[in-house]
Amino acid sequence: MPSYCCVRNCNQFGYASPSGKMVNFFNFPKAPLIRKQWIHAIRRDEGRDFVITERTKVCSLHFRPEDLQKTLNGRIYVRDGGVPSEFDWSGPSPKKRKAPTERKPLPVKKKLQLAEEISFDSSPSASVNNEEEVVEISANEPNTSLELDPPDLERKIAEQSQKIAELEEKLKQSEDEINNLRRENTELNEKLAECERQQQEISSRLFLFYFIKCQPSI
Repeated sequence: MPSYCCVRNCNQFGYASPSGKMVNFFNFPKAPLIRKQWIHAIRRDEGRDFVITERTKVCSLHFRPEDLQKTLNGRIYVRDGGVPSEFDWSGPSPKKRKAPTERKPLPVKKKLQLAEEISFDSSPSASVNNEEEVVEISANEPNTSLELDPPDLERKIAEQSQKIAELEEKLKQSEDEINNLRRENTELNEKLAECERQQQEISSRLFLFYFIKCQPSI
């Protein structure tokens, strides 16, 4: 029997969306904390009008792709801690403000040009004072022209970019390892559940066998 989604304003019924996208349905988690997070996320309250049963499900259209995981056998399930967050009442995230433009100090060559322009001032006293100010500023400020030399700056940017790329690659590898461990854990849990089912079945058969054997013959 096709499932339906319990989220408000969601008309999804069946395993294909109107656009043809494959849709999965998930039961509410049994852990109390994450279960409450699901209920809060879909804006429902348990009570007379909303009772959660085994047939109460949330469809995959309300989960982000990173909240879902696909096993080797093609089964889709919600990652640990995954909470539905995609709804028609969810607005777009606010845009981030752009970082302010970085201001760079004037190179020595530019300072010398400014000093030459000031030296042509019509007032001799003003010319002397301005030249003294330029010399004083140049003497007090650290010589950053070498640090901001274009070749050195490009080299430092390239080194930082390479470090960032290496860190991103390590992070990606760590995420892949975590995803593999989660997938293996899920498969082991499924195998364990199957073994427990088979054990219960064998125990029932043994009990029935001994019960029949212990019955007195007529």
